[in-house]
Amino acid sequence: YPSNVTQTETRTGADGSFSIPNLPPGTYTLAAWHERLGNQTLSVTVAAKESKADANFTFKAAGAAD
Repeated sequence: YPSNVTQTETRTGADGSFSIPNLPPGTYTLAAWHERLGNQTLSVTVAAKESKADANFTFKAAGAAD
C-alpha cells in the first residue's frame, strides 16, 4: 500500500457491529467482505472532535429482492 494509506482489520461482533478505534479525523474508504456475498466498499468521514461515524453495509444474495 502507498505510504498515505492506513490499513487495519477488524471483525464484527455477534450483532454485526464493529469499531476501529483511534482514527484521526479524515475521510476513509472502508471495505467489508462476506465469504458468500462478496465485497463492498463505502466512504466515511470522521470529523474533528467526533468519537464515531456510522458505516452500514448491507449484503444481499444474488437475485434477492430489494
